[in-house]
Amino acid sequence: MLSPLVAPPPKRLESRLRELLVSLSILAVQYWQQTTLKSKVDLANESGIWTVTLDRGSPKTQTLDRYMSLSSLPRKANTEAVLRTVHFVLAASEQKTTIRNRLTAKLEAYVDLIEEHGLHS
Repeated sequence: MLSPLVAPPPKRLESRLRELLVSLSILAVQYWQQTTLKSKVDLANESGIWTVTLDRGSPKTQTLDRYMSLSSLPRKANTEAVLRTVHFVLAASEQKTTIRNRLTAKLEAYVDLIEEHGLHS
């Protein structure tokens, strides 16, 4: 028996999920930089989640950068990469900061929305 097709999330829900992904990406990078005093490039290299490319001899995190703005977030965003990044930076440091609190609150909000609507990222 064929399983029924799952309807795409309503536009408002989809927008909220996208906003949360961008917030999670920004806060993860901010927390990483605050607690490790390392760069986005270091985060990409050490986590192995994001690709680092060379642009005129300088390392760049173009893909990660696309996840830090709603206007550049891919239509089919790799939510797994964002969530893995969040967990990576939270595991890298347990410093209690305002950014960590905001990051964990956004993560909980994202997970709650996914569970509430029966979606899986």
